[in-house]
Amino acid sequence: MREDEVFIKHLFWIDDHPIGDLPPKKQIAYFEGLRYFLLYMYRGSNKLYNSEELLRIMLDQLCFSVLGYNLPEVPQLEGKERLVINKVRNALSVKRVGLRFFRMKYEFFSDVNFFEEVMDRMGVKMKNDMYRWLQRHIVTSSTSKAFEFFFNGNGTIPYDKKFQLRPLFRRKNQEKRGLSHKKVLVVANMSSGKSTLINALCGYRINKTSNTVCTKNICEIFNKPINGGIAYKDTRGTLFFNGSIASAEDRNDIVSAAFHFKPGLSSSVCLVDTPGINNIEFPQHRVITENAVKNTEYDLLLYVSNCQYLGTNDEEDSMRFILQHSRSPVIFVLNQLDRFKSKEDSIGTSISKLKSDINKFTNPRIRQIKEFTIIPVSAYSALMLSKEQDDSLDEDEIEETEEIKEKFDKKYYDLPAYVSKPASNTLDRTGITLLKETINKSLRL
Repeated sequence: MREDEVFIKHLFWIDDHPIGDLPPKKQIAYFEGLRYFLLYMYRGSNKLYNSEELLRIMLDQLCFSVLGYNLPEVPQLEGKERLVINKVRNALSVKRVGLRFFRMKYEFFSDVNFFEEVMDRMGVKMKNDMYRWLQRHIVTSSTSKAFEFFFNGNGTIPYDKKFQLRPLFRRKNQEKRGLSHKKVLVVANMSSGKSTLINALCGYRINKTSNTVCTKNICEIFNKPINGGIAYKDTRGTLFFNGSIASAEDRNDIVSAAFHFKPGLSSSVCLVDTPGINNIEFPQHRVITENAVKNTEYDLLLYVSNCQYLGTNDEEDSMRFILQHSRSPVIFVLNQLDRFKSKEDSIGTSISKLKSDINKFTNPRIRQIKEFTIIPVSAYSALMLSKEQDDSLDEDEIEETEEIKEKFDKKYYDLPAYVSKPASNTLDRTGITLLKETINKSLRL
């Protein structure tokens, strides 16, 4: 697994951190000491990514999980050792509510030790320097016991049912590292609604969508098992974290991201977005996507068709390529069916047309895939209905969503009924729930 992928998928979201019991001022004092110390120790070291940048993001995740907001950015600390010493001493002096003796020393050294171990696994070794600096400036007779326990394993610590930091961190991250993601490659021609479909599958507008914007690169979107903000990497290789997933919505420069999807898809799923195959303006996009289909590892392929473009040369060329070169089972997604009109268009006929094309373009002697499925959907309607549940629609979107609900109350737009059984609610009628279930089933999750 790539080092950046390890970081993107790593969890630093610990809701039950013991510091969460304290008043806000004490929480801030504690986290300031932790952040200033770690960023001071790792300043200027470089391995894979700037280690100071990595720490900033990891610490932001931990702080946000307790505080619910991001703390102000730590300034450059070169030449500011005295400031760092004071911040650490303030953190170690924080008292537990209702107790006469200091307790935060155990939490503090546990946190320091945990982050040191994480950075060590990424190839940045700082334990000996930390040990010497803390001994020289911080450790006293009242803190030496906790310090020696976490840095050298000497002695014991008082039993405290609230004190479970390292087990919590380790358990959650071991579970995550042991989770082998199943990759779903999503392929389409331009204007198929591919980005909107990906947004509908994860429940957020993580991909920018418009007629003038197109996916330019491969983008991996990992589903995290718990709700803990979003970590992502952009096209410059810069890593980010934000406690709000909405902060990364409508971007088109993300190459890797991890956050907790809305319900439906297994937490083992990774959606892999690809550039449109038929982009005449950027022919290299075809090369990128065709290479991904033929030469990369994935467990399932979603091919997204615009229902209005069935039978066009671009669609036929792309379907023929997918059928000949896919390395996995394929789900054909017939999208944008909300644009059909009952008096003019036949959803059933379009599904039959797609099935006929698949059979027509399949050469049994060269066909690589062993199975395929067709799922009719309206990704845009599904996304709008999903966002309505979060009360995250603006005034115009609320009005539009009411029209969507009125449309999908009609039998004609009960999309699952054309390939499976009738749906029980408006969101399910868009086909998105059936698609999620089919993905999980195809991946055996």
